[in-house]
Amino acid sequence: MTAPHFESPAGPGRPYGNDAARRLHDRLPADDRALFEAEFRAALEAAKETFDLTGVQRVLERWRRYLVVHADARAGEGLEAATRAAAGESVPVVPVDWTLFA
Repeated sequence: MTAPHFESPAGPGRPYGNDAARRLHDRLPADDRALFEAEFRAALEAAKETFDLTGVQRVLERWRRYLVVHADARAGEGLEAATRAAAGESVPVVPVDWTLFA
């Protein structure tokens, strides 16, 4: 299952709109939602103490990138090849659609 593409309305690395967490959550595969919820809630708890939303923004950016990577149907091939290469195996080169990161 591939996840739909999601991008911050302001662009990658920029502050997210008020509904960004809900939109990200809705686009995540069901298996990933609980982890997102836990990370997001932990970042909110920290922000309550520090009045700093940097941690919340980091969580949103991390999960946005997760969706970008998994939106490419070949992402699984690339991740598998990277894992095998890290283990010392010789693997074929998997092309990357760099426009997803623009």
